[in-house]
Amino acid sequence: MVKYGTIGTLVTVAIDIKPGSYPNCLNINSHAVIPVAVLGRADFDVTQIDISTLDFAGLEVRVQGNDALQCSVEDVSGDFTYPEGAPDGYLDLVCQFVEDSTTWISEDGYATLTGNLVDSTPISGTDEICIVPKH
Repeated sequence: MVKYGTIGTLVTVAIDIKPGSYPNCLNINSHAVIPVAVLGRADFDVTQIDISTLDFAGLEVRVQGNDALQCSVEDVSGDFTYPEGAPDGYLDLVCQFVEDSTTWISEDGYATLTGNLVDSTPISGTDEICIVPKH
């Protein structure tokens, strides 16, 4: 997992695919949404993320019936110390990404979320993922 920090002008952020579960396995034939949390910290305010710029491994944020992007700000995950992933008191940004089975292959690996802050600073975060076919 990438910890929060900066590399040049890119801000690296910690993300949690499917907050509250590990391993982060996805059924590629489910035609569902994939929750991804950008983890907040004392030195990173997730409300400064421009959610319209988010891209998760080529997937877009789900649009609700009222044309709003399906994201929420809540404390869902921590810094992966014991207990792993437990809420840590910092607000996280959780967005639902529309699953597309053509994006994935059936194996373990990593997936990356990219986007921008409201001031146009780019962000990027990566987390482990495992892909399983539907049986």
